[in-house]
Amino acid sequence: MQSFLGIPRFDYRPFAHKNARGNVAATFQRSKTVASTYLPMSTGAQQALAGYYARPNEQLAGLLKDDRVARLWAGKTPV
Repeated sequence: MQSFLGIPRFDYRPFAHKNARGNVAATFQRSKTVASTYLPMSTGAQQALAGYYARPNEQLAGLLKDDRVARLWAGKTPV
């Protein structure tokens, strides 16, 4: 698994278990299905991401010929 990186193989099996949905998960990972475990994103991070992805989102909306995508990412309610 890690051979392409040139590092020794690591045995993940002691850290693996089947979760409630039957998927293999690491025991040291928190569930992604429990939203309450995540801290809210800071306003600064939201603004930085919105600015970074503004142009690609505009392009996507143009390709889809649907401005709901652009309005969604701009924080406006799509209709």
